[in-house]
Formats: sequence, C-alpha cells, structure tokens
Amino acid sequence: MGPCRRQRRLSPRQDIQRTRPSPNSILSSLPARDARYLATLGGVEILQFEEELHEQNETVSRVYFPYSGCVSLIAESGGSRLEVMLVGFEGVVGAHTAMGVSRAPSAALVQGQGEALCIEVGAFAAAVRRNERLRTAIQRYTVLTGRSMATSAACINGHLLPARLARWLLMAQDRARSPELQLTQEFLSVMLGVRRVGVTNAATDLHRRGIIDYSRGALTIVDRDALEQASCGCYAGDRDAYAMIMGGRVAPRT
Repeated sequence: MGPCRRQRRLSPRQDIQRTRPSPNSILSSLPARDARYLATLGGVEILQFEEELHEQNETVSRVYFPYSGCVSLIAESGGSRLEVMLVGFEGVVGAHTAMGVSRAPSAALVQGQGEALCIEVGAFAAAVRRNERLRTAIQRYTVLTGRSMATSAACINGHLLPARLARWLLMAQDRARSPELQLTQEFLSVMLGVRRVGVTNAATDLHRRGIIDYSRGALTIVDRDALEQASCGCYAGDRDAYAMIMGGRVAPRT
C-alpha cells in the first residue's frame, strides 16, 4: 500500500456552512454556528482514490470529516491487511485524537473519492474541549467505532464470504450514496481479508443472480433489495447500532 505524501493546502470554504447544512452527519448535528466555526479551523480537500491519509501507528496530524466518498480503516499485522471499519459522511477519521491518543490504531485508505473537511489535530482537540455538543458526538462515535470493529471481527469468523461481500457493498453504497462504486477485485480482497480468487467467485455469484454488474474496476449494484437479502445480519445490526448510539441512520433508505 503505497502512501500518498503530497503536501496538503487547506482552503477554507465557510460558504458551504453558511448556505446549507453540512453534508457530514456529525457536523450537521451541531448548532449551525458551531458547524461554521469548525469550518473556519480547516478547509475542504479532495480525497483521492487509494490515497493513504495515515499509516498504522503513525502520529496523526489531521482529522477528516468526509462530505462524500469513503475511507477504509485497515489493521495490519504480520504482513496481512484487513479492513476493520468503513467511514463516510456519517463519521470522522481521527476521532481518537480528541482523547489524547496521537498514534493511529489503524491505517486510513481512501476507497471512494470525495470531499472532506480537514482540520489540524491541535485545533480539533481544542474545539472538542470547548464544545460540549461536539465532545458528546465524538465520544459517541468513538463508542460506535469500537462496536463496529468488534462486529467486523465476529463477521469474519462467523459468516461466509458471499454474505460478507454483500454486507460490504451495502455499506459502501450507503456512504457513496450511489449504486456505482469504483472497485477492483484486488482492492476488495484486501478489504475482506481473503484471496482474490475468493472475491472473484463471490462476485461472480452475485453477478449471475442479477444483483450486481461489474467490469474493469467499476461495480454497479443492480438490485439493492436482493443484495440486502444476500447479506449477513451484521449489516442490519450496524444500522441499528448507529441509530441507537448516534441517534440517526447511516443513510436514508431509498
């Protein structure tokens, strides 16, 4: 996984916050004045597909509130890599820094291009200390993160690959807010922690059943209802947990 180390240039975009609610669920849960203030602390950036925001165990310097696209949190051990959580417009990358934990427990890799509000860690931590609503939201999201990672571990050990693939595609569609996803089978094999041939077989089965269509790195979800039926119960459990902990759904049902 080649890290992207381009120099970032933050360009404040307060007009986004002034003209409409933030497209990030955590920011939109705050009073408008607080959301506008956070926007002044950083700037909106384009997160490029396969860009590495930080490595595992690296000191984190920036926090990201995705507006669109999604970021995979990936655990690395003994040369193996496995996605443990997917973050999109419903969450934040780097929430742990608000608790005084500077090093990243997992790598963060962009798997769906999009925009995000990027704030330096120091400014973010100070804002969390001052703002009770933001602090509560970040604390709740941290609890949700732990729950989601535990669910991922149980899912890997307890469910067959086709059901796990269906669950992952549903989560990706929720965050992309589009049935069209930019994916390769090699990338999916890393996300699911299996050999590429396993992903090929599982994807071929879903394609044969008319649930998905894919070619040359582009995958389209054709039948959302059938994909939900093919998924394991972890997907519905994730949505219920988000509603219980954060007070809302990951995405509106379409």
